[in-house]
Amino acid sequence: MKNSHVKRNVRWMVTALALALTGCAEGGSPTGGSDAVGDANDPTGGGSVATTAVDVSLMGFAPPNIIVASGAEVTWTWIDTGPHNVTFTDGLIGDSQNQTEGDYKITIPPAPGWLFTYRCTIHDHRGFIYVS
Repeated sequence: MKNSHVKRNVRWMVTALALALTGCAEGGSPTGGSDAVGDANDPTGGGSVATTAVDVSLMGFAPPNIIVASGAEVTWTWIDTGPHNVTFTDGLIGDSQNQTEGDYKITIPPAPGWLFTYRCTIHDHRGFIYVS
């Protein structure tokens, strides 16, 4: 039980730090879009994006860190010809194959408060999805 509490506190601290570093703690949408929906339970103070898109390139994921609602569809789109993948570090969401073009789509499970981290295992680009 105590370990669960510690893990939850660490998860919130990592989320808060990452959002502060990306400017999301100031109240804006992490993608800068107008599709943000206020959520009184959102600990980031920002808002949540009901659906979102992430670009994949040699420069990394853009944006790397996103906030979405449970059940939202997230799409990664390859914008260069280099090989990349989307690999979730917790194993709870399926990973993409190595690919050089096209899209990879997932539907976020109903898991409010969860933080899913992902990376490209080829280039070690990293990001996270926070479920509001």
